[in-house]
Amino acid sequence: MNPPVIPLPDEIIPGLWLGSKHVRIDLKDYISTCFTHVVDASNRQLPELSSSIPVFHVKLTDSAFSQLPLEEVSDFIHSALKSDRHAVVAKDETQQHDTGVPTSITKKANVLVHCNQGVSRSAALVMAYLIKTHGFSLKEAFFHVQSKREVAQPNTGFMKQLIEFERTHHNGETTLYLGFGGTLQWKKG
Repeated sequence: MNPPVIPLPDEIIPGLWLGSKHVRIDLKDYISTCFTHVVDASNRQLPELSSSIPVFHVKLTDSAFSQLPLEEVSDFIHSALKSDRHAVVAKDETQQHDTGVPTSITKKANVLVHCNQGVSRSAALVMAYLIKTHGFSLKEAFFHVQSKREVAQPNTGFMKQLIEFERTHHNGETTLYLGFGGTLQWKKG
């Protein structure tokens, strides 16, 4: 019997990764060597990470009525990606300097945003960051995130929050609206 496949996180933009709790649980050492910051929206008690890795805990359920801290998480991600913290990833032990000390690769800040499945809460938080910091419309953020992580699909309540978030950051304009019967519809054009 083959061991279960642990889905790796997907890089949404350079340095910003979207994944599930399984990366945090099953690949704890991977996180400690590859990521400098973590946003945990899993609402679960997960194994502790290295104390050197700042973790922003988002304690809420994946419910249409839960209120996401979109501004706060966007600011945390922005600050993390602008920081001078680096993840040190060890190279193969056979590659050594003349001194015999293994070399390493230093990578810029990398932020992992995860919830239970990497589908709804964490995807909405990443979309909010793209809207606020990179000027994406909600439509652009949604389709960009889905192009990198196909399963990304914030629940209807989170999408409604993202509509308001987009309006706040785009002079009252939005690319998604509530249609007949409360369905979400993309603006044409």
